[in-house]
Amino acid sequence: MPTAVPPFGRFALLVALFVLGASGCARRGGCAGDYCGTLVFVTGSEPDILLPPLTQTSVGRDIHDQIFLKLADLGMSMNTVGDEDFEPLLAQRWEWNGPRTLVFHLNPRAHWQDGQPVTAADVAFTFDAYTTRRSPRPPRMICAGSAL
Repeated sequence: MPTAVPPFGRFALLVALFVLGASGCARRGGCAGDYCGTLVFVTGSEPDILLPPLTQTSVGRDIHDQIFLKLADLGMSMNTVGDEDFEPLLAQRWEWNGPRTLVFHLNPRAHWQDGQPVTAADVAFTFDAYTTRRSPRPPRMICAGSAL
């Protein structure tokens, strides 16, 4: 017969998970860059896949939202009317070229983990992954500005 976990036991478990999560973010010895730590995700289940166009679970989306940058994201007011409330992420800035064409200028500091710069071809590849009919993806797919 299952027994209930006492409240103190739950608190101890939460403290242990926090300590383990925080210790996983420590820098490795000999690391010289700004992004040299280890990121630990504590979730209630496994992600289905970490390929943004194909993921169908909220856990997968939560994780890839932390490791892949969007061109821009909504600001705190969540206002989607106009451009004023969007915050640049991978894009340094953007401009409209006609009523249906948006030109993004990538942040020159954006680079992959191996040091290679992020290029317009990388963004186009990702955009194509969201929009091509050849890749299997959930029917609810929305191209919500995720670029990388």
